[in-house]
Amino acid sequence: MNRSIVLLFFCVLVLSGCGERGNGNTLSDTNTDSSIDYTVIVPGNSDTVINDGHNAANSLDWSGTYNGVLSCADCPGINTTISLSGNNTYTIVTKYERKNKIESVSQEGSFIWVDGSTIKLLDRKNEPAFYFVAENKLIQLDLAGKKIKGSMAEKYILTKQ
Repeated sequence: MNRSIVLLFFCVLVLSGCGERGNGNTLSDTNTDSSIDYTVIVPGNSDTVINDGHNAANSLDWSGTYNGVLSCADCPGINTTISLSGNNTYTIVTKYERKNKIESVSQEGSFIWVDGSTIKLLDRKNEPAFYFVAENKLIQLDLAGKKIKGSMAEKYILTKQ
């Protein structure tokens, strides 16, 4: 009789461990931490969003100096250097080449994270202020904070030094 009870208890114990559990990879899993931005777009379907907690602000080594030659409507290019600090301050130096003359402008200020992957340089009037933060890159966005598309898109990338 004792053997039957022990065997029955053991079977119940084993079967209770076989219940369905989330593995962290399902859409039905929830996380109660509401302070984290959870946005990941599923490849091939830009309308499907999965929340996983990772973004540029908390996952990338974004502080540092970025440099590149950005597109210019009335000059060969704008040599641009942006330094981002961990205390959310920036320095931007732009050098315009115009008719054998180089004009250099330097500005310091602070920035804010707009959505965890985009920063906005504050105190920039009528100048691009939004940058998408990628792995070792800053991608300049248009004045409304939207990605620049088309053949010119590659001319708006700064690379981390």
